Amino acid sequence: MTSTHVGGGVCSPRCIVVFILSVFSLFFVGVFTLKGIQIHEVFGTAAYDMGLFDQTLWLTSQFEPIFNTVRGIHAHGDHFKPIQYIFVPLYNIFPSIYWALLFQSLSAGAAAIVLFYVAKEFMPHENLVPSIFSFCFLLNL
Repeated sequence: MTSTHVGGGVCSPRCIVVFILSVFSLFFVGVFTLKGIQIHEVFGTAAYDMGLFDQTLWLTSQFEPIFNTVRGIHAHGDHFKPIQYIFVPLYNIFPSIYWALLFQSLSAGAAAIVLFYVAKEFMPHENLVPSIFSFCFLLNL
């Protein structure tokens, strides 16, 4: 079975599987981001950890020293996490911990696609098994 792209080319079964997996991953990201926000809104997240992360992001976005007032130490003295600097420009636009929840969901959704390609390296002539691995990964989260 073949299908055609808008440009008129033929799409391989691998292309179809990657498209379906990408749509499922985007659906996963949307659902789990909204679920994470919902859990946070009803105080279901760990206030201590989220508060530390939120304070660090706010201080960094204000170009202030990132001294953790709860622990009484520099934020990097607790855990060195340079990935947080990705959030700083976003935090200046919309100062919310929701960026971290979105990034968490995006990372998991992207990992499913990466898992598909890694499995394809070990099974180059197989499309079903790598896609099952990826779908099961997302369903297991």
